[in-house]
Amino acid sequence: MRRSPLFALAAAFSLAACADVPPDDLDGLSGGDDQLSAEAEHDDEDDLEALSAEDGEFVEKAACGSRWSLPSSVSQEGNGMSVPYEGAGRRCQGGPTEGAEALGRYLRSNFPDLVNQSVSGRGIQIYACRNIRGGSGLSVHATGRAIDVFIPTGSGGAANNAKGDVIANWLVENADRIGIQMLIWDRTIWKASGGIPRDRCYQGTHPHNDHIHVEISDDAADMNTPFFRGEPEPPQSGGDDSRADSPVAPGGGNDAPINRDAWVGDLCRSDNDCGFSTDDGLGRCFLSHEPASGLGFCTVDCAGYCPDRSGKATTFCVGASLLGGSGGVCVSKSDSENAWCQSPTGFTAVAADRYVGRSSARAAEADVCLPTGR
Repeated sequence: MRRSPLFALAAAFSLAACADVPPDDLDGLSGGDDQLSAEAEHDDEDDLEALSAEDGEFVEKAACGSRWSLPSSVSQEGNGMSVPYEGAGRRCQGGPTEGAEALGRYLRSNFPDLVNQSVSGRGIQIYACRNIRGGSGLSVHATGRAIDVFIPTGSGGAANNAKGDVIANWLVENADRIGIQMLIWDRTIWKASGGIPRDRCYQGTHPHNDHIHVEISDDAADMNTPFFRGEPEPPQSGGDDSRADSPVAPGGGNDAPINRDAWVGDLCRSDNDCGFSTDDGLGRCFLSHEPASGLGFCTVDCAGYCPDRSGKATTFCVGASLLGGSGGVCVSKSDSENAWCQSPTGFTAVAADRYVGRSSARAAEADVCLPTGR
């Protein structure tokens, strides 16, 4: 497969009952400060489903009295899905997979008002090389096949079902086409294989009230499922294709192809034009300054520091407020690789302060390339 680049169970429960539960039916990365691969804000030290040693059923707790409940139509459709569970193996894979990156961009682009883009990674976090909390096996995040989709919370930190359920239900409905093997959202775990019903109460310490944990199969990670190949969805029985708004594959169908050769400072019209990934997150097209030409520039979110690439201009983290945005974004420094901000055209060299954010970086200033007439 091509790669781009919890713990102590309660004493009352037995590990013997976990034999039919995939070892990675747990949360992965729950939110870092500045990096995609940062440690989670929630340690999830009990993120293993508590099972009854007597009958293997999930033990209902008070917290499970209110959780994500799949609509009947979604549940029935989900019961027909069949995506075998694939674990993490024994080695970290070095970064997010192409399929996880593409699906993350797709969710952020197609559900922009539902994803909490104020979270690091603009609401999408993927890779973390680490074990399951409290366990000896790797988290699926270490394979680059697990995606955390952050959702704005409701009053008192409660799960915002009006937003999160929309994405979670959509993922269940399209699990076969995409290659979704498992979801965890709002105290519910749903698996695309196994018994019926597919959804059960999730007993981990973290209720997943602020993010949806999504795991994809190896085929999906390789972008080798119908969704990624852009294959049309078969019509419903009786020839009535009632799902006319079925998903368009990222990089397929009517979408622009993903440009994985792009880098910080390159011109772009959409996130697909900025198809690179770094330890700090996925590349994206910055358009907050609303350029008349429709052309923005590729960037990645930052706090203090930015990545560099051989043969490209060095980069610098500046405050996005300079361009009508928020947080920090990476831009190109003025140097010989970009002809002192003259290539590509439409940029001007400007002295700017480093955006430090919550990092330990020191204050600094550099001449950077910013859009002319911003």
